Amino acid sequence: MIENLIRDLGPWTWWIIGFLFLIIEIFAPGMFFLWIGLAALIVGTNALFIPMAWQAQVVLFAVLSIVLAVLGRKLFHNYGKNTEREDLNKASERYVGRSYTLADDLSNGEGRLKIGDTFWLVRATKDYVAGTKVTVTGYDGSVLLIEEASEAA
Repeated sequence: MIENLIRDLGPWTWWIIGFLFLIIEIFAPGMFFLWIGLAALIVGTNALFIPMAWQAQVVLFAVLSIVLAVLGRKLFHNYGKNTEREDLNKASERYVGRSYTLADDLSNGEGRLKIGDTFWLVRATKDYVAGTKVTVTGYDGSVLLIEEASEAA
């Protein structure tokens, strides 16, 4: 049945299979089905210009699928991993060691610190009044841990 379908439709069979794999890639991303889809499209285009037996087309499809998948993995394996800013998604880490001035009083060792245009929740071992210069010593999730700047230095 599949043999007859491939023989009757010729290149269209491979193009349909190729586009189906590309559609699957959209819904199941991971850049795996992309290479299989491209292999099918290449076989279909090749079958349009070069008459080949269906068995040769299937072998060519299998070989191209493997070759393209391996090459694609090697080419795109590190894509997007080499960023200059390793702390890009670790905003709390960027502030450790820096000093700031409290805009609000701390109550029970907790409060807010304005850094740029953002307010951060802060925690300290004691209360500080507004205007105190503090240093960020660490973080606990999204809460910055602070001490008075003269103690941290």
